[in-house]
Amino acid sequence: MVRRLVLISMSIKNVIGALRCELGVDPATVRFVRPEDGDAFADLWRPGPGMSFDFDMHLFVAPEDELSKNELLAILEGRGDAQRSAPMLGAD
Repeated sequence: MVRRLVLISMSIKNVIGALRCELGVDPATVRFVRPEDGDAFADLWRPGPGMSFDFDMHLFVAPEDELSKNELLAILEGRGDAQRSAPMLGAD
C-alpha cells in the first residue's frame, strides 16, 4: 500500500507541474519525477501476501457511440480554442 501511495504522490506532483507549465512557468524549472524501475506500476498489481483481487470488468462501446477521427479532432481543437480565449488564472 505504501508503494501505491508513493506512486500516487509522484503522479499528483507531475500533474501539478504540468498545470504550472500551462500557466506560464518555465518548464525547465519544473521538476517531474518517475520511478527508477520501469516495472514499478506493473508490480503494484501483482498479488502479495494476503491479497487477492479480481478485476473482471469489461467496457464496451456501442458502434453508434464511437466518434470518427475527424470528430475527435474537432472536439479537441475546440477545447484548445476555449483554453486560449479563457483568462489566465492570477493574471491581473
